[in-house]
Amino acid sequence: MHIPFEKLSDQSHIWIYASQRPIHPQQQAHILQLAQTFTDTWTSHGQPLTGSATLLHNHFLILAAENTGQPLSCCREDSIITLMHQIKGTLDIDLMNRTHVTLAKEDHIWTLPIQAARAQIRNKTLPASTHIFDNTISYKGNLVDKWKIPVEASWLCR
Repeated sequence: MHIPFEKLSDQSHIWIYASQRPIHPQQQAHILQLAQTFTDTWTSHGQPLTGSATLLHNHFLILAAENTGQPLSCCREDSIITLMHQIKGTLDIDLMNRTHVTLAKEDHIWTLPIQAARAQIRNKTLPASTHIFDNTISYKGNLVDKWKIPVEASWLCR
């Protein structure tokens, strides 16, 4: 069952998918329509999930499911992948490429291949004020303080 993203609790599970290029408003509307259709029929172990989707910063599709305390099924992952393939097939937007990181400095957002970002960190050519979006966070509540973090505090510098 689809509900507005804002109505989901902070304990809701999230999955973040990033585009290497900005998603234009018409594409955003189409993606959100596909995502709403998806979340309207989303199930785990045959039980309906309460879910939602949102697009943030013109780069990120975030899918969310209310935390019911029950483990989520593998079929849920398969259905998300099907949605991502549908988006790529209809809009030519790849949201599954995990070989790039998304960075931000003030209002500017860009992507780099992981190895190029690491090289810039080693060479000290990435500005110290740069932030990275940590798309591995798992809960909606983490979007506020654990998603966009300083590069030096991220997994990229380990």
